[in-house]
Amino acid sequence: MRKKIFIILILFTLLLNFSSCKNIKNKFILFSSKGDFFILDENLNLIKKIQKNLSGKALISEVNGDMVLFNLQSEDQQKNGIFLLNLDSEELTNISEGIEGKFLYNPKFYDNEYVLFSVRDKNMFESLYIYSLKEKNLKNISKDIKASYIYPIFIDDKNKKIYIHLLKEKENHSQIALYDLTKDELTENYISFDNNFFIADSNENGEFIIINYDIKNIKQKIQIVNLTNNEFKNIFEIKNGDIYNPIFSLELNEVIFKLIPSNKGAKQSILIIDRNGKVLKEILSPFDSDFYIMKSKGDLIFIMAQEKGEIKYKLYSFNKEKENINELISTNKFFGGDLLISKTKDKIMISEFQDNISNKDYIIMNSDGNKKENINKKLNIDKIDSIIFLK
Repeated sequence: MRKKIFIILILFTLLLNFSSCKNIKNKFILFSSKGDFFILDENLNLIKKIQKNLSGKALISEVNGDMVLFNLQSEDQQKNGIFLLNLDSEELTNISEGIEGKFLYNPKFYDNEYVLFSVRDKNMFESLYIYSLKEKNLKNISKDIKASYIYPIFIDDKNKKIYIHLLKEKENHSQIALYDLTKDELTENYISFDNNFFIADSNENGEFIIINYDIKNIKQKIQIVNLTNNEFKNIFEIKNGDIYNPIFSLELNEVIFKLIPSNKGAKQSILIIDRNGKVLKEILSPFDSDFYIMKSKGDLIFIMAQEKGEIKYKLYSFNKEKENINELISTNKFFGGDLLISKTKDKIMISEFQDNISNKDYIIMNSDGNKKENINKKLNIDKIDSIIFLK
């Protein structure tokens, strides 16, 4: 009898472990709230809560396997830093311990072995650090450079190289620096620019869309830059006009941007061009006020726009083939600035607010805007500090 009970207990334990593993495999969304972390499945059921009671906002940057990388922003400067959280063991590690300054931007994983992050010191100079997950040591790879801005923009895992957007103190033009991990060597002027430029979008292949401002000739150019072979390709140019927020389509075969002509009274438009600069379509703006192109997926362009007479923004999906508009924000709400597309590409998450942008609700829906559900209300959570799709 005792043997039978023992076997039943073992089988029950195995069943629980199997159920737990199955649940973890179904993890779909991770978010932080008031110093704790929550994992949800596709139906927004709570799989796991990791209680850490951190003081401040845990701003999730990336997830690599079971490791979560986040920037902790607290009113107590001594508690700020870059942290790693293991979703399985729940172990928390401060990888920036001993560094003084303001921790900037989004830290990044590199080659599954390193973490990169930027810090601004009391003299307002920025440095770029690399942390080894294996050796558990920290190194300043920007060395003695006095930088007003420094941030990794593309990480080439295969060739162990990091491409860095760098603006040095007292210089007017940015440059792209290159750090070679195998040689521990930083090349400052890997790519230098004669004109002012703005990095507008990038893709996982190391390609960037930049707007090149030729002030002398009153020109603006859209260029695709391939960082790995230092190749520039001009795909669009305009004189006496303005180019705004060009993006790659999700399929990477098109570039979409807003064009503002210099002619007084001329209407703004959305231009869709191929990678060689051929204009595929020009759509006159369907909005009476200002708008910004955020992302594109298939036939849909996601656009943040002001309603006439309003200061706050709404979020819309615009079908570039049918040229119809779908408002994604609830009635009497405004867009909170967050637009996330799942890795499966069939779901999107957005944020919205009513009176105070610091009190945002997160809404998940199909990419066409249907089947909306409020995550805050579903879980009875009053504040989400950051959120990310896990797949």
